[in-house]
Amino acid sequence: MSMSNAPAQRFLSLRELLVYKISQLDQKDRRWFDNLVPLNAVNVVSALVINTTARKSLLLYESFLFGSAAISIFTCAMSNVFQFGLLQVPMTQGKLSCPSCAITRGCLVQALAGFVTPTLFSIAFNAISAERYKSAAIPDLSSKNFKSFWREKLRYMGRYTWAVLAIQVMVGGFLAYRQYKVVENVKGTITQEECQELVKEAFSQLHYY
Repeated sequence: MSMSNAPAQRFLSLRELLVYKISQLDQKDRRWFDNLVPLNAVNVVSALVINTTARKSLLLYESFLFGSAAISIFTCAMSNVFQFGLLQVPMTQGKLSCPSCAITRGCLVQALAGFVTPTLFSIAFNAISAERYKSAAIPDLSSKNFKSFWREKLRYMGRYTWAVLAIQVMVGGFLAYRQYKVVENVKGTITQEECQELVKEAFSQLHYY
């Protein structure tokens, strides 16, 4: 499908125009924005590894299927939300003006979504389960050994999940770079007439306020 100029319609912002133009691209370019199946597959594997490690640190063997499913679904949902809100929206707003900015943002977003989020969720979920099934004595927040207990557990998890963080960072950076290249190519197709319409719309918004 060839990229054609936008039809005669009003776009209230650069983002609206870019989103429209991206929606007109071939699937091979559009997939970096709307095909999240490969990313979610990585997220599921990451969540399973993190959850399994957290369970082992607490000697927890009950409710494995329910816990794994819950953490995997939560990780995928948060990843999709973060990818859209923290990466795609700023990118189509023109706020990421260089490849290194996009790659850095992508690495951080995916590290947060695919590593930090499932780690915190799995710790909380499995701590509750361990308390329920009495597989480990979970100290109270006011307990003297609260910090030392969780410091030991986090160190244990870190030894076995650092590779998950590295993979998530690489995947996030690669995805952000591909999205950035598509957005930059689409920007090059914006016509002078479309630019003038955006400027007129911006001035009309200022006049309205």
